[in-house]
Amino acid sequence: MSRLTTLANIGALTSEELRLGALDKTGVVKLHAALAKLGVIAGKQDSADDGSALWDSAATETVKYDPDMTIDEAELGPVEQTLVDLGYYSPVSTRHIAAASVNALVARIAQSDCDSFEEVTFQSTFLKTYRSWCTPAVLLTKLTQRYHVPWPRDITTDDLSEAAFDRTVARPIQLRVVSFLTQWVLGHFEDFDDALVGKLTAFADTVIAQDSIPLSNKVRTAIARRLARAPHEDAPVDLSGCPAVSLPPGIPPSRLTLADIPPLEMARQLTLMAEALFITIQPSELHKCIWLEPDAATHAPHVLAMQAFFNKVAGIVSASVVTPEKTAARAAAFSMWVHVASECRALHNLDTANAIIGGLGNSAVHRLKSTKSALTRRVADELAEIRAIMDPTGSYAGLRAEINAAGGNPCLPYLGMFLTDLTFAHEANDDIIDGLVNWDKAQLIAGIITRIQDLQARRYALVKVEAVEALIGRSPVLEEAELDKMSARAEPR
Repeated sequence: MSRLTTLANIGALTSEELRLGALDKTGVVKLHAALAKLGVIAGKQDSADDGSALWDSAATETVKYDPDMTIDEAELGPVEQTLVDLGYYSPVSTRHIAAASVNALVARIAQSDCDSFEEVTFQSTFLKTYRSWCTPAVLLTKLTQRYHVPWPRDITTDDLSEAAFDRTVARPIQLRVVSFLTQWVLGHFEDFDDALVGKLTAFADTVIAQDSIPLSNKVRTAIARRLARAPHEDAPVDLSGCPAVSLPPGIPPSRLTLADIPPLEMARQLTLMAEALFITIQPSELHKCIWLEPDAATHAPHVLAMQAFFNKVAGIVSASVVTPEKTAARAAAFSMWVHVASECRALHNLDTANAIIGGLGNSAVHRLKSTKSALTRRVADELAEIRAIMDPTGSYAGLRAEINAAGGNPCLPYLGMFLTDLTFAHEANDDIIDGLVNWDKAQLIAGIITRIQDLQARRYALVKVEAVEALIGRSPVLEEAELDKMSARAEPR
């Protein structure tokens, strides 16, 4: 990459001229002049720095295909073969790509013949995984380069007329760049900081607008829609047919206790609280096990928030069981939480059900033999059934079966199961192989993220009860040492 392009990528766009400079040849000259005036670079313009880095390398960038894939090149004429060699399009389906350079992948995003479902899937996979090997700023720069379709070298107007080239090659590529940019904005706006929004807006207002006002408006409208939308805002859930709230009458909200809330209503409110966290998790939080890194609070805040809620629920469960002094009260608290876990399972809220089972399995609770012996057979059977489902044996076979059994109904999976899947997929496969993006790995990661997104799209039609949420929020969670102390006091050795 040239120094000029590098400067543009890292944010040296300090005026309208500089923004234009990253977009077309005329702008590059303006950009160079502006930077030269600032003393950043020398005044002489290098003719190689014309913003066409992607096109310069498209013909030579390597793409590795599946070893069993065969290509019938006999059907391609000399002009078509030259266009293929230069990266204008490819006759090979994206499903056969095993590894490729970033430039080659961007070229496949927007080529002159990519209308198939496979190409749509390819673009979706790219957007869900590209941050593992490319920044949003670099991707936007490469897309703007792709938009500027040069006349193919080694082809003359005797071989292909300018009108035919524009109609069948250049224009389709530009349309697909605009389509992809719109899809990127609408579906992954978290990738765009203020600087990137400004750069894309400038590109739409100048370069795209010069070719087509409707296409420019398409990008601008997508940006405006996302800027006007609150983060993680979704369409409202229709509550017209939702079940009625079930709360004991006559108790002021501030006087409610955990034991006052029927298990079904407790499960509903826990489900809504967990759902509110689950739907905010972004694909960018699921790359490279970033939730385990020291800066996870910055790069995976919503994953951490859901993990924190899981731990809070488990802590509330443990504390509420060990705190009562009498065995009967502890057994009642234990039984209540088993019933809540069962109701969560019935709601397909597997994350909270697992958190409750985790709280009941805490060592401070597990040692309460007298408490557990006071449980009814029904409660013991319920507990054993749910524990069997949550068992991680067989790669969480029970949990996966429960998710499948939910069909198209709302379902909150145990997030830890998917994080484990992502960890294995990441650790077992390299991002880069021989200098090329491991596209097989990208598809594997994208498949897991797609499954998560499918579940995020299913929303619960339940009524939120502020009083119950407030009760859960203020319920105590004890440190392990305090839990052990309370447990030993309840049932001394």
